Amino acid sequence: MTLLRVAGDPASLAFGLHWLAMGLRIEGDLAGARAAFAEAAAIRRSLGLWDTLAMSLRNLCLIAWLTDDFDTAGKYLEESLIYLRASGGQWVERTLGDLGWLALRQADAERAEPASANVSRSRADAATGTI
Repeated sequence: MTLLRVAGDPASLAFGLHWLAMGLRIEGDLAGARAAFAEAAAIRRSLGLWDTLAMSLRNLCLIAWLTDDFDTAGKYLEESLIYLRASGGQWVERTLGDLGWLALRQADAERAEPASANVSRSRADAATGTI
């Protein structure tokens, strides 16, 4: 990471931080992973790298989910969905499904049902090429 910081290329630094965070998560260091994902997300946000920012936010969601912080997980998913929808990213449907699962996990049927309906709508849009 030191070399990436010294190189002065923020996009490469964000990429390195992302993969550092992935390794830390696999090793069980959720606090370290959260910090690295958050730094990567901040860099990507500052550079306007919306697609990769969305993935950083999805990963921050996973860390929050693994620590039973479901409110924060939902906020990360909702923000990632904004960027995914704007770019027409392939992760829109998955994110909608995750929002539905999160609502079910929180026993919030009122939020789970619309998320599920949006997944069906997203699949129909994909079949007709309107995503």
